[in-house]
Amino acid sequence: MIICIGIEKGGVGKSTTASNITIYRAMQGKKVALIDADIQSTITDWYGVRSERKGIKDIPVFDVYTEKESIDEVAYGLSEEYDDVIIDVGGKADEVLGQSFFCANKILLPVRPSQADLWSIDRMVELFPTIENAHKNLSSIKIIFNQVRTNHFNKEHRLAKEYIKDHTQYVSKNFLYDRKA
Repeated sequence: MIICIGIEKGGVGKSTTASNITIYRAMQGKKVALIDADIQSTITDWYGVRSERKGIKDIPVFDVYTEKESIDEVAYGLSEEYDDVIIDVGGKADEVLGQSFFCANKILLPVRPSQADLWSIDRMVELFPTIENAHKNLSSIKIIFNQVRTNHFNKEHRLAKEYIKDHTQYVSKNFLYDRKA
């Protein structure tokens, strides 16, 4: 399965989401490849620090590939060898994002419940029908709210869900929370 974590907006938690999904799938016993297609190379930097811990009990192992071009070809090739290929795409509407969307079986678009992030969803949702019609192996496109506050007085995520109510078929029922102790 090829999973793309991408959206044209930066700072929404794409790399964190991609790394956590990769670790989760590896912990389930899947052979996982993670493609760092982001020009900022956050995954590559993170993996460099993390790889120093190899050999420590209970740390799942996976492979990281740094690719910035021909993402679709690389992902298709890796999918023959790996159970899962996770693609972390930079926050820019470019060819890499397009290639990643069109080769993925699942697309996750992390957004924070903020106005600027929701504006980017407005632009992205316009592309969904084209992607769905052109891609026979696509099983889902999901907007996933990230960095949701746990304070019950904070209503941002409820207001954000209301803002994109016309696209509820794309909104994940799961949230990624941000908790400050």
